[in-house]
Amino acid sequence: MIAETTVTDRHGNALSLGDLLDGPVLVIFLRHWGCVECSLLLTALGPRLGEIASLGVKVVMVGVGSVAGIGNFLTRYRLENSEVTVVTDPSLKTHQAVGLKKSLWGVGGPQANWTIVSNWLQGHPNTLGDGDIWQLGGAILLDGAGAEIWRHDNRRLGDIAPHTEIMDAVLRMRAGEAEWRI
Repeated sequence: MIAETTVTDRHGNALSLGDLLDGPVLVIFLRHWGCVECSLLLTALGPRLGEIASLGVKVVMVGVGSVAGIGNFLTRYRLENSEVTVVTDPSLKTHQAVGLKKSLWGVGGPQANWTIVSNWLQGHPNTLGDGDIWQLGGAILLDGAGAEIWRHDNRRLGDIAPHTEIMDAVLRMRAGEAEWRI
């Protein structure tokens, strides 16, 4: 179960992920700290993170790289002063707990190489060295009771959840809560 996994914050403190999952939360499962997928996702979703927070939904990002890499990640995507919580689990147990896959073919081969090259040309680098490069990411939206409302599992490199789909899921969840509370 995801809530029972242990993650580490940027200061090296071990935390139960369950402690971060109070209330509605969008959990984004990252790959390694220099991943092209992270760059693609945060370029599109980054400007909407404040809106997500204003809707009362926490954003927790779980990486698989080193604790030291969290600071560089926060700086690179200008998240230092945001309401986003970034933690890591290099053991991959958190990613495994939600069923995310490791895949040689999903992050290698012609399609993945095309994704890397085409996105590099657009300014989205893919650097190696800090985290498990074979692990695929994804995103899950949990309601206030911890029930999964929406989910996207990346099947291959570059198969990120569209930011519009994420926003739609957040807005639909919040609208549904308003309806039953009236």
